[in-house]
Amino acid sequence: MCIVHGSTSQQDGILSLLGCSTGSGYAPGGIDTLSAESMVAADCAVVLPRYEGEDYISLLDECGGHTPEYHFHERLTCLYTHDGTGEHSGQVGQGLDGQYL
Repeated sequence: MCIVHGSTSQQDGILSLLGCSTGSGYAPGGIDTLSAESMVAADCAVVLPRYEGEDYISLLDECGGHTPEYHFHERLTCLYTHDGTGEHSGQVGQGLDGQYL
């Protein structure tokens, strides 16, 4: 679940799943996901990210992505396996500026 594109009262259902009471947890759009998650956690007095049993509770999933139309924001670790050799990882994408990720 993610509200980093800006949150409003329309997303109160999602925020309640994070542990927020109605009217809490709103974050402005256009900020990085880690800052948004910190703001939501502080406003709602909850810990994010966290596990509840086997459920991962966060703005983003464990791979740093979310739906609808699944896409990544950070932690692209699910796209490759780190082999511990210290060598650069493989390319996982290309930015709009032409730089490789």
